Amino acid sequence: MNDVIEQLRDPWEYCKKLYPLLEPTGYLFVVTGDVTGLKSRLFGKRWDVLLDPTHFNFFSPRSLHRALHRAGFSHVETLRFNVKFSHHGPARRLLQRGLVAVGLDSSLKVLACK
Repeated sequence: MNDVIEQLRDPWEYCKKLYPLLEPTGYLFVVTGDVTGLKSRLFGKRWDVLLDPTHFNFFSPRSLHRALHRAGFSHVETLRFNVKFSHHGPARRLLQRGLVAVGLDSSLKVLACK
């Protein structure tokens, strides 16, 4: 679910429906904007994720973990890894690595398993 969950009206119900479709050792990978990230803190009500009219839900690591546990997933883990973009220069890549390291990047990446 790469940038999908925030666009669902009832994301926890959708995740409940996905749960039985997974293999016993299956995983659900979720990527969404992070309301606790630096960008959302800096821009507040002007954060681009909030301004997108297709977004109905906004998550922090804690709220996404709760939603996935509520859907039946037994283990939910926030992943911290850097995503490289070819259009980012050296300074932007360095900043992104630092934000990921301290948990303030704008992207929330979570892995949930049965």
